[in-house]
Amino acid sequence: MKCLLLVFLFSVFCNSQELYSFIENYEKGTTVKYKEDSIWSFEVAGNLTENGMTNTKTIKCLGFKDNFLLLEETMVDLVATKKTLGKMSADHTTNQLIGVPYTLYVDTLLGTIDHIETEFKEFEERINSQVRGVGNMDNRIFPFGKNAVDIKIKDSWTMPSDSVEFFMGDDGSSNYMVFTAKFTLDKVKNKKGVNIAYISAIYEITAEIFFIQDSKIFEGNIIGEIKNKIRFDLTNNNMILSKSTGSMKWKFVLEGERFTAMMDLSNKKKRVK
Repeated sequence: MKCLLLVFLFSVFCNSQELYSFIENYEKGTTVKYKEDSIWSFEVAGNLTENGMTNTKTIKCLGFKDNFLLLEETMVDLVATKKTLGKMSADHTTNQLIGVPYTLYVDTLLGTIDHIETEFKEFEERINSQVRGVGNMDNRIFPFGKNAVDIKIKDSWTMPSDSVEFFMGDDGSSNYMVFTAKFTLDKVKNKKGVNIAYISAIYEITAEIFFIQDSKIFEGNIIGEIKNKIRFDLTNNNMILSKSTGSMKWKFVLEGERFTAMMDLSNKKKRVK
């Protein structure tokens, strides 16, 4: 009898676990602020090539138009650096983006960025490179896929294979990345009346890359994975923190020679007041 009672109580407990769904909430006129640190790098014959950026940006919801969610972003603080084959050079063009507003047109069905518009046309390519750089798989509406619905703690789910356009280099070259993702809801904590979900993720990535940096042409393909640790505000439905690191094998051609290198990526994005 006692065994039956324990089984019954265990069943009731399991069935009563809270279910969580993940979708970003936007209200017209509201503004949030995020600080982001990102860097990608690789080494060839002892010479380092890297791009790094630290920025703080505001994101204002402008509302919805023609099946697009409009988000106006402005970098209010920015420091960008770059090194090409061991040679350091100033990244004046990127640093000029401080205070330059641009609008993301987010597809409301997919949640991904369809295109970016700005009145400052001379910065369009550089904005694309910074907002939609390599390793960026941001979904502005469905951050963990459309099937991240009715999730219990310790549940895992996958995002079907997808492709995303990204940009690199000085010329804003367009490239495409194919990835799959697996997410796990590790735990949920209540902090000062706010429910916070702790999520881990692994992205498997392949991509063909072509870009120009300091007049050097890099062309090849990469394959590897990016691991991500995320905190999501379930009470207000928005991202609090995202930390990702990854290492990918890159086979490429540079000035007629073939090379193999490991491309390392890291990114930290945190909501700030």
